[in-house]
Amino acid sequence: MKILLALMLSVFSVNAFASSKAEQTFLKKLYSVIEAGSEVTQEIDFDSLSAPDQAALLKAAEYESNIWYDTILEGDYQLKDGASVEFGSLTKIYSAAGEFVAYKGQIQHEAYDTGSCDIPYEEDDATIQEYMKENCVAGYISSGIYVSPDFKFHLRDENAIEDFEE
Repeated sequence: MKILLALMLSVFSVNAFASSKAEQTFLKKLYSVIEAGSEVTQEIDFDSLSAPDQAALLKAAEYESNIWYDTILEGDYQLKDGASVEFGSLTKIYSAAGEFVAYKGQIQHEAYDTGSCDIPYEEDDATIQEYMKENCVAGYISSGIYVSPDFKFHLRDENAIEDFEE
């Protein structure tokens, strides 16, 4: 994990990722804490957060999950209709000095492994969804994200890229 982050920082400058001074500051703090391995984490219950904080985190999760359409959803997986992105786990990351640096979350969405069944794609969407429910392996697509404490910035956790789990 440290090696990957160090490689990312050495190959790409923080300026390449950041569009503002505030974003650069967030990324520098996050990367330095993770690289040093000095982070202190506190698991939190998503439901214990205020409604505005939940909405802000879900907005970031939805945005970060959009990459799935160019990655895992190009393969043998399809999202379940009527479901939405949610948090499977959520932690707060603090520096060794006690500064709240970021939220780290595992986001997930119910999905089907379409490689485990023969989808009747010539049918309408409702029929396809019912078929997948009855015949395909069900599970979740999940991945990791980081969100700044003020919810203004977020990024994909490159060490927890999207995957399907039953």
